[in-house]
Amino acid sequence: MESSYKFLEASNRDSYKVAFIAIFVALMLFICIYISFRKQKLADQAQQQLLEETAEAANAASQAKSSFLFNMSHDIRTPMNAIIGYSQLAKKEMNDISKVSQYLDNILLCGQKMLSIIDNVLEITRIENDKVQIEYTIKDIEQIFDVCLMMEKPAIEENALDIQVNKEIIYLYLYVYVDEVHLLEIILNLFRNSIKYTNQGGKIIYSLKQEMLENECINIITICDNG
Repeated sequence: MESSYKFLEASNRDSYKVAFIAIFVALMLFICIYISFRKQKLADQAQQQLLEETAEAANAASQAKSSFLFNMSHDIRTPMNAIIGYSQLAKKEMNDISKVSQYLDNILLCGQKMLSIIDNVLEITRIENDKVQIEYTIKDIEQIFDVCLMMEKPAIEENALDIQVNKEIIYLYLYVYVDEVHLLEIILNLFRNSIKYTNQGGKIIYSLKQEMLENECINIITICDNG
């Protein structure tokens, strides 16, 4: 009887050991599965975030490219319209050599400015990264002022607008350190808005003024209208 009790007691201890080992193995297996699942979930989240960031970057690049091309096509329209306008004027004045020569000079100048704008369009890296490259050079601000007026003159005459040009110049030489292409774009955009929102017979005042500020000469270009 005593031997049977000892046998049962030994069997129970063995059963506890087996049960403990089984529970321990099950627990370790559960931990391994959980860690594996957690790693996979984190990997999936990282992959999803990467996909979202890539999609956002592609969308931003696409929007920047569309916006840039829209602005450039808008800027190209002004010198192109000027070229067409002066070409038509030249055809009407074929017998006046001096006028035809002046119109051809204007056409050549408009073509050069349009080429500068087109060069910007060809900078694919700047389009995709939406980065503006500023290229400063020494330019005659009065010449830029006159060129913008010359390019917009056909549109002004077509819309029967009165243009008043004012120049208040302190110094004879008006050389400035500036990005000519972008300054042209700014002035032409202001001009286009004035022409667009001014009714026929309206007036546009185009001014170039120099002012002294703390021993520095400031060049101010303004475009006013009564539209």
